[in-house]
Amino acid sequence: MAGRHPGPQRLPLRAARLGVDRDHEPQPLPESRHGRPAQAGSHGQRPGDSPRGLPGGAGPLPEGPALGAPVPRLRLHRIPPRGARPLDRTDGGPEVRQDMEAPVTRPGLVLALVLALAVPIAAGEMTAKERVLWDRLRERIEAIDRTLDGVCGVAVRDHRTGATIELRADELFPAASTIKLAILYELFRQAEEGRVDLAEVTRPPLPRVGGGGILQRLGGRVALTWRDLSVLMIGWSDNEAANLLAGKVGMDAVNRRLDTLGLARTRLRRRMMDLAAAREGRENVSTPAELARLAEAVAYGTGLPAELARDLRAVAATPESHTAFRAALPEPLVAYTKSGELEAVRCEVGYVDLPGRPYTAAVMTTYLRRDADGEAAIRDVSAAVYDTFARLARASDLGRVISEK
Repeated sequence: MAGRHPGPQRLPLRAARLGVDRDHEPQPLPESRHGRPAQAGSHGQRPGDSPRGLPGGAGPLPEGPALGAPVPRLRLHRIPPRGARPLDRTDGGPEVRQDMEAPVTRPGLVLALVLALAVPIAAGEMTAKERVLWDRLRERIEAIDRTLDGVCGVAVRDHRTGATIELRADELFPAASTIKLAILYELFRQAEEGRVDLAEVTRPPLPRVGGGGILQRLGGRVALTWRDLSVLMIGWSDNEAANLLAGKVGMDAVNRRLDTLGLARTRLRRRMMDLAAAREGRENVSTPAELARLAEAVAYGTGLPAELARDLRAVAATPESHTAFRAALPEPLVAYTKSGELEAVRCEVGYVDLPGRPYTAAVMTTYLRRDADGEAAIRDVSAAVYDTFARLARASDLGRVISEK
């Protein structure tokens, strides 16, 4: 089948060293019922109202409970605080216990059923106590923004409830290397369509662009598969690999695919290290909200068959070393992340498969007086988000945590 890689030249994935389960599939997102929802936390709206939907809608994601049905209860997990060693994952992902009550069938209770169905109940809706923590997380993010000497945009999404926190989430920012996620997604979609064979071997020509990666350090006789190049592009942020893949799938095809995902403002406008194009204003761009949704499409393998979606996740989980976003996460935690940097620009996005409470976060910064300040802002936002979600994941609906002794 097109897209499989049987050859001996496949590069080893560092994700396996971190305990990534390549067969692991993320927990489905709550379904959006109202198109593009309003932004939570702005214009008087509260988080948890009207979540953004998964881009594309092509993935085989199960629907949530019917209107008025009891909400499934998540079993408790012990989630370690940031910096501690978490328990080993033994399951294939967060378990959901279906404590569903039997339907009401007695005639005397029909009226009660009708009245219950008249009140919309969102799957996994936040409790009042959870909203307190959620509001405080928003305040922490706003405090980080106020101290940054630059411009910051943030998008956070709770995949259990669909709640979002957004700060300049619809503003355009330079995407830097995070745009490579769009190239990766298009590569695997074309593999599924039979237009690209991921196992086909190619010889990267000389000269090669620099700025990141390892191909620039290799000789002219090196031969790699398209899949190998995708691993270099994501795990080592290799610019030459990204340019070769963009040339293979076509930049226009990448942008058309983004349109099908509803990501009309995310655009691949130039190749990596094309400074002349950048000076002309042809910058690769995205918004925090769209970048988060792009990461979700990659994590879910939207529109791909199961085998190819698993392989896409295996490539996406190849971690870059020492990124600001990952610095806040315990090492064995499954996360699909991509960072990017340019002068006065730092950005990073990640889908974090936290057991019981998966989430997505995107942080984009620009106009930085000091580049290191952008990295610090990303690290601090990621730490604040993880700390909040870890607490929510290991607690009951009332907030109690029962730790294993």
